[in-house]
Amino acid sequence: MPAVLQPLLTDLVENPQVREDITVDTLRFLVHAAARLPSPGLTGKELEALADCTISRLRGSSFSKQAHLMLSWLRLVPDPSAKEAHFKALRACGQALMKHQKSHMPAHPLPHEGLAPLMADLLAREAEQNAPPLTPPVMQDIVKGLVAISWGVQRHQFAQSRSRSLSIDDWSEIMAELVKYCESHSIIGQASASSSSNRNTLTLTPAALLPGWANQALFHVLFRAQQQPILRNSPERWVQLSSLLTLLRLVRRHRNVQPDPEFFAWSVRLVDVHQRAGNVEESLFADLVNELVPLLPEKERAKLTRVLMARRSTEAEPEKVLAPGPEQGLAPAPRLLQRSEEASVQVVLAPAVHPHVEAGALGLTEPEPVNPVNVSANIGAMAGGRLWGLLAKAAKQAEQAEQAESTAATAASTMLHSAEVEEAPSSLGLASSQAQESQQSDVRTPQVPTATATVEDLQRMLQSALLRVEALESRLADQERDAAKAKDASEEPFDDSTHRCGQSHGDGWLTQILEPVAEQIQPSSAAATLHLRRAFNFEQFRRAHSARLDTERMRVIVPPDHFPLWPIMKK
Repeated sequence: MPAVLQPLLTDLVENPQVREDITVDTLRFLVHAAARLPSPGLTGKELEALADCTISRLRGSSFSKQAHLMLSWLRLVPDPSAKEAHFKALRACGQALMKHQKSHMPAHPLPHEGLAPLMADLLAREAEQNAPPLTPPVMQDIVKGLVAISWGVQRHQFAQSRSRSLSIDDWSEIMAELVKYCESHSIIGQASASSSSNRNTLTLTPAALLPGWANQALFHVLFRAQQQPILRNSPERWVQLSSLLTLLRLVRRHRNVQPDPEFFAWSVRLVDVHQRAGNVEESLFADLVNELVPLLPEKERAKLTRVLMARRSTEAEPEKVLAPGPEQGLAPAPRLLQRSEEASVQVVLAPAVHPHVEAGALGLTEPEPVNPVNVSANIGAMAGGRLWGLLAKAAKQAEQAEQAESTAATAASTMLHSAEVEEAPSSLGLASSQAQESQQSDVRTPQVPTATATVEDLQRMLQSALLRVEALESRLADQERDAAKAKDASEEPFDDSTHRCGQSHGDGWLTQILEPVAEQIQPSSAAATLHLRRAFNFEQFRRAHSARLDTERMRVIVPPDHFPLWPIMKK
């Protein structure tokens, strides 16, 4: 590379005609290659010649070529004697880029490592205190040129997805260095103003407000961040949480930067995807939440709260310990259900009996004789108090069944006798409701405590319950049969001769109009219920309300017209 560049650089320095004939493309090649020369690099005269050619060839060139020239000049490390020419070339490139109305990508791919290291080196060289210093106007033109290139990167961000240059992560580092530079110059301004006054004390504080051009650059970064897509299937393209933390700290320290609400919504989504991916450090996450919560509106605070609760629920996974395993020297509990380990249910295991463990090893005393009733209770507890568990232990419980047999038989006979002597229901509705209640009580009756229940007792109780159910069913059938007979008797056709006979034997004219009270009163409540529920007989109603009967009733009720009703005439 030096063998190729050295003749061209020599001609450019010594021959003015070569400076006039050089093209923009040749100039871009020279500056780009000179940035990769080993130390000591370009001499002061060579760098000044390249700077003069750059300033003269920027006019009329495209945005892409001007951007390539500026990035190449930014990568150059100038000789201290040519530092002023280096700053002039950078300012000229930045001012030329700001004149374009539309931004594009540079003519050469951006550096893969990003531009933040270049800006850090540019600011670090100021520690050498070589003249001229890097003043805020020079930094302003450089930053504005980078912002113009950044707009083009945003428009073609998918074409340059592999480069870190001018990404949100790269911009966060650039803005951190830039804000430090602005704060240091603000402190120097305060010191110079204080030294010219008559004050005895000097208080230096960082500026709460950034300069206008730095404020615009920070707002550009925040706007680009909220436009950044968060692809869940591409974690390598996500913005790092450390970069988000840097931006949030800059927003908090400088009050004149007001991000859009979309930026905070984007921040919450970014935290959410990183939290779901599980690549978040505890300290970084705590600092991020501490900076983000005071800046969030109420709606975004609720979303961040859900993210925090989801993180806490995923981290807090309680360990479920059911019973001691075989590795502890204890026999595992018996499996009562097939494939119970695969089912997603909660299994409660009873304390298992370990006959192989010595009493001395566990620190227990000699066991005492066990009562047969307690043995049955322990067996029922091991089986979980289930009916199928009791049936499985029927062979072991047969010996203890004789003691409770007489008591269970007496109780069953007493319950059966009380059910038989019970008074029959007075109506069909009452009988059906009582049958349902008795069935429910019979279903609840067999729930005997496990300590005294045996297989024979349960079978005997079930048999007595079946007998009571059969008795109730037979009674219900008899009542339905009697009700049907009463209904058929009430629906028989009405006999007119019988009605006439009843009228002839009446005691007066009032009995011909109204039915006797004794005929309206039913002998029992059951008959009254059947009378109210009997079907309507139209033929019977027609005969009872015929025109002939109506005329007779009217003849009896209404006296003749010639007979005065009031006043009563005296004889």
